[in-house]
Amino acid sequence: FTSFFAAQVLCNLLFDSISSCFYFPAYFVIGLRLTAWQFFTFLAALVTLTAVTGAAGLLVGSTTSDFKQARQIILPMLQVPLLLSGYLLPKNDLPNFLEWAYWLSPFQYAQSIILINEFDGRNFSDGVAGSDYLHEQGLGSEDVARNFGLMIAMLVGLLIAAYFGAQRRFRTIVKRM
Repeated sequence: FTSFFAAQVLCNLLFDSISSCFYFPAYFVIGLRLTAWQFFTFLAALVTLTAVTGAAGLLVGSTTSDFKQARQIILPMLQVPLLLSGYLLPKNDLPNFLEWAYWLSPFQYAQSIILINEFDGRNFSDGVAGSDYLHEQGLGSEDVARNFGLMIAMLVGLLIAAYFGAQRRFRTIVKRM
């Protein structure tokens, strides 16, 4: 069972990396900075986010009995963190009782990495410094490594939970045979 699960995870990670290649055109269409460091940081943030959300799907799939049940769980599991990630509702506008959800959202960590990647060290034509904007958002260049680490920790945690969920489900199926 462990070999099967490891193969599944490796295939998912490979697929996540390949599917993230579809972000290539967006990077250039949006007009983000054209340096290799910024491009690969952007890509790494999106690949990591895709892997985290894929692991959430694997967890739900390994613990539910059918597609309908999985869909009922995964949609709110991903939509709520997306809504509370600071993109649609700024962090400062969130009610205090929902602030914890902001910190649990993998979307906000990826978004923060991309913001830092684009604005740090950049000055705009109207005299505004990108670092001033980042400071207003409570972000700094030191947050990039932390945010990657937190997303990787979420990925590992979700994969461990998915492993035990799938193992439990596998044992249940084998007992019925």
